Amino acid sequence: FEDIILFYKYIADDTLLPRDLKILTDARNANYIFNFNKATQLINSLKQCLNKYNSLTFAFIHSRPKETAYSQLIATEKIHKNHFHKVFATREKALEWLKKDLQNKLSHP
Repeated sequence: FEDIILFYKYIADDTLLPRDLKILTDARNANYIFNFNKATQLINSLKQCLNKYNSLTFAFIHSRPKETAYSQLIATEKIHKNHFHKVFATREKALEWLKKDLQNKLSHP
């Protein structure tokens, strides 16, 4: 839980990252140790981060049911208009989605 909060703080504070940021996270070995109440804290931390970006696109790769469910919870939450989050089972599909999203933004500026 604390690692995720620190990660959001890091990307919020880093002014060198592109303002349309895409992040691929391989979380197949993740073991989330938090509950739905802490998910609210994560969402609030993410919202603070989102205010500093034009868009933040997250592709998560999961293989465990609990971690997939938590990530899906974030993905379905209407957090911010510039937040995009999708869960995948394979790296190939996650990269395909990230590239497709980039191509859509380039062809529809």
